[in-house]
Amino acid sequence: MEIVARAVRTTYGPQGKPAALDRAAGLTFTRDGLTVVREVRPEGPARLGADLVLEACARTNERAGDGTSATALLAAAAARTALRLVAAGHSPSLVGRQMREAAREAVDRVRASARRVDSYDQVETIALRASGGDHLVAQGIRRGLEAAGENGTILVEAGMGRDVEVTFTEGVLLRSGSRSPEMIPPDGERTMEDPLVAVCAHPLLSERDVMKLLEVAAELGQTVVVFAPQVEGRALATLVLNDKKAVVRCVAVEVPGVGEWKTRGLLDVAAATAAEVCDPLLGRHASNWNPEWFGVARRCSVTSKRTLVRPAMEDSPELFQRQAEVRAELDASSSAYDRDRHAERLASLSGALCVLKAGGTTEPEARERRTRVEDAVRASQAALRDGYALGAGCAFLAARPVAKTLGDLVVNAALEAPGRAIADALGISWDQAQQRMTEVGASWTGEEVLDSVASVTEAIQNGVAAAASGIECEHAIQARPSRGRVGA
Repeated sequence: MEIVARAVRTTYGPQGKPAALDRAAGLTFTRDGLTVVREVRPEGPARLGADLVLEACARTNERAGDGTSATALLAAAAARTALRLVAAGHSPSLVGRQMREAAREAVDRVRASARRVDSYDQVETIALRASGGDHLVAQGIRRGLEAAGENGTILVEAGMGRDVEVTFTEGVLLRSGSRSPEMIPPDGERTMEDPLVAVCAHPLLSERDVMKLLEVAAELGQTVVVFAPQVEGRALATLVLNDKKAVVRCVAVEVPGVGEWKTRGLLDVAAATAAEVCDPLLGRHASNWNPEWFGVARRCSVTSKRTLVRPAMEDSPELFQRQAEVRAELDASSSAYDRDRHAERLASLSGALCVLKAGGTTEPEARERRTRVEDAVRASQAALRDGYALGAGCAFLAARPVAKTLGDLVVNAALEAPGRAIADALGISWDQAQQRMTEVGASWTGEEVLDSVASVTEAIQNGVAAAASGIECEHAIQARPSRGRVGA
């Protein structure tokens, strides 16, 4: 745990500096504590201590998006003090239990002194801190959250150069585009106004699969966008030919994903456009197309890589019902990946999806910057949700509980660790740093360095829990390097 804390110590705080990681994919520079912790893999039993810190940091990052370096510092400092008490003869289980109780008291103190966000200036300040002082990123996150709102979703994508581009999408976004480049104009984007929308739950492979659909669209005299899990062969050739000869202007889009994700994407499009899903399980097949199965979109924008469908009616019952279904899927999901995808779908259906593109002058810089942007987005959203606290170690120092038990002593020592790291970076004594932090905490205006409440409370809870688990452990059992039984 000490090895991990030393590795992330220099990345913490406003004066934190990046670490260089030598990876197979190329050199990476990062100030993200979790990224550094993942790279620290000591040999022998020490790896188990590193894994304890990694689990704690991953939990903090998942819930707050920031505070991972502080989590590692707290865990190591708490373990150091607690082990001294155990070596002096105190019961490890008693010390561990009291540590967890003291951590809960410290968390309550942080929440009691927290302030609600009342302006996006504070959000920008928190984003600036979480992104490592990148003003372009902080300003981009602010614009994105102003557009998407507290419950909106911000997607981070690779950008060009050091500029940060913010775009707000209104409609259902699919990460797949036209099935054929011949359906896309030279400028790379095709926009269709008031098109018919056909949603098919079965593959379109033969000419027979699409002929009836095209005949009905031709009779109605409208353009059509066809969504299906697969569009290939003679079916695709027929659609392309009709589009090129202007018999029926059309675009074919394959819904992305695998298995259930394709089905979910199709249902999202159907709900947004009030289309009936053409599904053989419901007795419907595209070869017997019925005009009533068509939906209608206000606008459909298609490129080679993405499709954006703007609903014709943004307050339709079908759309509200689908939003409720996706929200239920989000609440029931236990996977971080699934939650992110469900949140993205919900934001698309709700018209609250923002795309933030960030890059760098070199590929290592671009990768590191995107990581910081993702963390800063989560930290900013956590601040909007739970409020903010003083940063730069001040909130940890103010949260120290009154020393009544051994656990209080351990947690008090741990809560000083972030501030001590900053004092070392500034080259000042701990007494000087403590005095400054106390003065700032007594009269803070909201313009100082700020952290989200979630990043502070998660760091305390998870760091102390990791230390308590470590001191309560009596035996370490490691897997052998070669195949065979587990060795002790």
